[in-house]
Amino acid sequence: MVGFLLLLIIFAWRKRTGLKILKCPPKRGLLAGALIACNYFGYMKGLELTSASNAQIMIQLAPMSFAALSIFIFRETPSITQFLGMLTAVTGFGFFYWDQILQSYAKIDSFQLGNLWLLFAASTWAVFALLQKSLMRNWKPQELNLLIYGISAFLLFPMANISELDSLSTISTLLLLFLGLNTVLAYGAFSEALTRIPASHVSVIIALNPLLTIALMTYLTQMEAQWISGEPVQWRGYLGAILVVLGVVTTVVGKPRLSR
Repeated sequence: MVGFLLLLIIFAWRKRTGLKILKCPPKRGLLAGALIACNYFGYMKGLELTSASNAQIMIQLAPMSFAALSIFIFRETPSITQFLGMLTAVTGFGFFYWDQILQSYAKIDSFQLGNLWLLFAASTWAVFALLQKSLMRNWKPQELNLLIYGISAFLLFPMANISELDSLSTISTLLLLFLGLNTVLAYGAFSEALTRIPASHVSVIIALNPLLTIALMTYLTQMEAQWISGEPVQWRGYLGAILVVLGVVTTVVGKPRLSR
């Protein structure tokens, strides 16, 4: 909602022609908005049931799925480099999952359910990214984001409990506003990047997110921060995270062979 209202104000103030996408929205744009709402909800459920580090690792299935869908849609044959990248990523997922299972044995059911939600989030994001890339031939990135934010807010709003906002502290309110502004900045930068560099290069940069998350969570756990639950990661988890990132990067950078 914050992202939609902010872009709406900017377009109404500086460039009203950008609002025409709301008057006559493309069907693929409506679907993209629905998919990103599903992605957001699935990721939040996965984050709730598992951990920040696990969520960031498992969501790397998104760029992997994006690369796989691109190969399938454009009838390309995966190169040896891409095949090795996928194998490396799968091995990394296995090591990290093994580590997290050992850490979460007391709540294994919720952990596995959380990973299913993250798998759902990754799948919907991959299809969303393909739709967004195709829509950019006729629409500008921020115009698409205006529509996507609006559709997402509309679909998610019925599930929101607005009364909870009254009980938020000042810090919690500021954090909530920061997350709203971060949506504008993060997805805005993502959309602009897709118009300037290949989607595979964008996926490479996104793939670095889990390493940063794990590093921060390791530091906070060691510092015994009271405002967030600790996330102990053993050598299996670190090895798995590195393999996942290397595998994803190799997969999305490797050039497939066009099939006849």
